[in-house]
Amino acid sequence: MFGLEDKYVRELLFVEEVLERSNSPSFADLLSKKFRGYSMERWLYVKRAFDKYGELWIVAAVVDGSIGYHTFQSAKSLLYAVLEHQPYLCERTSACYDCDAGLELANDIFRFERMMRENPEKSRRIIEFVKKLEKLDWEQAITVSLMYPTLTI
Repeated sequence: MFGLEDKYVRELLFVEEVLERSNSPSFADLLSKKFRGYSMERWLYVKRAFDKYGELWIVAAVVDGSIGYHTFQSAKSLLYAVLEHQPYLCERTSACYDCDAGLELANDIFRFERMMRENPEKSRRIIEFVKKLEKLDWEQAITVSLMYPTLTI
């Protein structure tokens, strides 16, 4: 389909092998949680949205949906981790989505699509705002991220 299915299967087999060899339940739990959430159905939903809307749109959906947890760069990292079936953890993924990065991304996409239907002007403003965040250095990005919940966009 998109060329990543074989990689996905190999990664799942690797995780199963590591879990079988592991004597540590905490290690096994951590590994299984890191790889959870990359079901093909969810991956296809994200991939189709990526093909339809593009990187900037999805990054804007994550930045807005996370109300400050994600900077432009961390939202972009989340997107490509899910698309490439790679582990991804951050505070929001862990605390709000039980380490399920695929669910986190799919939820932000779903919510932003609804916003586009209900308030297209606001979604356009958010995308334009997020586009400007790409040029910020790390310190500036964190500052904006901390202020995001109280900004009026």
